[in-house]
Amino acid sequence: WAWNNALPAAITIRSLEENNMFHPHYDVVHKTYYYHLFFERPMPFYARYGTFIPYTVDLEQFERALQLFKGTHDFTAFYTGNDREDAVRTIETIRFYYFEQYRAYRVEIVGNKFLRHMIRRIIGAALAAASRDSISEHDITTALATQKVNCELPTAPAQGLLLQAILYKEIT
Repeated sequence: WAWNNALPAAITIRSLEENNMFHPHYDVVHKTYYYHLFFERPMPFYARYGTFIPYTVDLEQFERALQLFKGTHDFTAFYTGNDREDAVRTIETIRFYYFEQYRAYRVEIVGNKFLRHMIRRIIGAALAAASRDSISEHDITTALATQKVNCELPTAPAQGLLLQAILYKEIT
């Protein structure tokens, strides 16, 4: 397998199959992203897998704010760029729970398509609504309704974001 020799050690090709009917962009059923948050300083071995949040966050309010994004919305206010004619996306599920292995909280977001920085903007807005008096859940619903970019709704850091899985249509 000459291709494996050309790849970094962390990547291995296990099998290869030619299929002219498959398209990796258009045949997506859904993608699952994880975003890990540490609300206490993480152990050094886990720090690279998430973002440390050094301020107080109301976790119940954070979860409520995340749920505002579930469903089909125009996410114009929650992505970076203007390269898309259509910013309507559907978030099928959004879950927030404690992940014991990393000693972190995990946000799991499942949807069929996402926009540039969309998940980081969602996390940043929900964190702001759960930690600042100046930003509320109403600001999030207003941004979703008006599709206006609100500079007061921050973008979460990239560290902590992980594309966990992609489910493709079965091609026969």
